[in-house]
Amino acid sequence: DEALNELISHVGRRVEASELPRLMDFAFLALHGPGGEDGAIQGLLEWVGLPYSGSGVLPSALGIDKIAQKRLMQAAGLATPKFEVLSTENADVANASTLSTLGRYLGLPLVVKAPRQGSSIGVSIVRDGADVAAFGDAIDRALFRRAINRTDWEVLSEAEQLAWVRQLADIREGVGLPVRAELLVDFTIQEEIITHPEALFNFINQHLGENSRRGFKVEAFIVFTSFTGETQVLVEQFVAGREFSCIVVEDEHGQPLALPPTEIVKGTEVFDYRAKYLPGLARKITPIDLPEADIERIRQEAQRMFSTFGFEVYARLDGFIQEDGTIFLNDPNTTSGMLPASFFFHQAAEIGLNPSQFLTYIIRTS
Repeated sequence: DEALNELISHVGRRVEASELPRLMDFAFLALHGPGGEDGAIQGLLEWVGLPYSGSGVLPSALGIDKIAQKRLMQAAGLATPKFEVLSTENADVANASTLSTLGRYLGLPLVVKAPRQGSSIGVSIVRDGADVAAFGDAIDRALFRRAINRTDWEVLSEAEQLAWVRQLADIREGVGLPVRAELLVDFTIQEEIITHPEALFNFINQHLGENSRRGFKVEAFIVFTSFTGETQVLVEQFVAGREFSCIVVEDEHGQPLALPPTEIVKGTEVFDYRAKYLPGLARKITPIDLPEADIERIRQEAQRMFSTFGFEVYARLDGFIQEDGTIFLNDPNTTSGMLPASFFFHQAAEIGLNPSQFLTYIIRTS
């Protein structure tokens, strides 16, 4: 806490939530993931009486929970890929039989997801022919946990060890920081909270490096888990088709209005964090190159989902359209990327609004 206070002092001062209404008139929210689009910040702003953009607490909480979304979509008759949910306990004992059962029910490849994250973090594809180790890695990725034992650590060069730590500390590929480290050695567990990559590297070297061998500490290993990790894993049927994203806004009468959907042409199977935020890794075509009737069906389905979920002001709804015309919607988002090349501004331009005009409209309807 002292280190955090010192860091804050270099850029300004700590602001209490109760001060916010005196410092600003309106909060335009562009936060992703837990804490930002799950109802937490929305609830805080309502508590202090500060107006904000986008959906309220309940629709935001629903918008971050992929498992609740899937169940609501099923109940509402909205087409959605088949899925199964694994608890942490089931995931811990997942084996070849689990993979085989899921493959028979959902088909292969499988999409393994962290159910309460944004920006496609914690998503993996388990392809046909993958072994149980690859399935286990996908589960660990969705649960934001990693493990390393002494034998595996010692065979890495120092450069490889540093790369392993960098990946672990990066939430896009690993667990992120701060991280909970559980050292299991000689039938005892030692737990430590680590907040810095250098401290993480030193902790591993201290307990798994060459100089750490004492007595019978041969089988030592460390399990790393995230503070914002998951307690469940969502496993979905893989859907082939043309991927799209559709912004839906409320019109002046409070009715949902879907903008022209954008097609996502990816270089990889998953429109992941890098493809979403780095230029050149995916192309966006607005509107999607489809017959007008299919575009209208996508817009109608998106508007229907917006109403079903009780979203407010605006939302971004993603999905696929298959060769036979079947439309699958999934992963609705109560916020959207705000970069110049984001769907948000692409689709607004199609209806004649520049970024300033569209942002003004969002603020006015919030």
